[in-house]
Amino acid sequence: MEKNILKFLRKSILILGALLFCSCSDVQDGVQVILGNYSFQQGEFQKASLQYFSVLKTGRHEAWVMYNLGNVFYALGESAAALEVWDGITGETYEDLQFRLAFNRAHLYYQRGLYQEAYLQFKKALKIKPRNLETKRNLELTLLKIQALSSSLSPPKDTGRSTLNSGSGSTMLEYVKQIESTRWKSNKKIDIQPASRDW
Repeated sequence: MEKNILKFLRKSILILGALLFCSCSDVQDGVQVILGNYSFQQGEFQKASLQYFSVLKTGRHEAWVMYNLGNVFYALGESAAALEVWDGITGETYEDLQFRLAFNRAHLYYQRGLYQEAYLQFKKALKIKPRNLETKRNLELTLLKIQALSSSLSPPKDTGRSTLNSGSGSTMLEYVKQIESTRWKSNKKIDIQPASRDW
């Protein structure tokens, strides 16, 4: 029994060792990316960028590493550098990466006040993942900003219609405000009978 366990352990160690030596560089790259992601989450952006650059030198997983590197630049407030890195990702990439790139670009454009560009990127992200609620919300907020800017630039027109029906984006917000402002009232009256003895 004990010999079988030792045999199994030896075989397992040999197989794992062979796998590690066969794809040692891929494993090392993966570990560096994971360490970079961990450093990013901890707010250690310089350490994260160094780990991403070390993987970038190998030439493998370039699209994902560039995406992560762009996120580091964006977190550091270097939006121009982040855009440059994200725009440098070319060729066929995974659908999830394309979605993340479009969403992050849109968020960056929105933060810069470039609402038309943000709208186009959120729309692109929504075409990739149509059920993503966060993207839908951000697209609506971007549309509201565009409408607010266009209405502030043009003189107001008196159409005789209420503001509730003026725009589809504002209609939804007005409806939500109206619902939230109403007070909930109970339909039932609860008769409280005083207790005959109050201890």
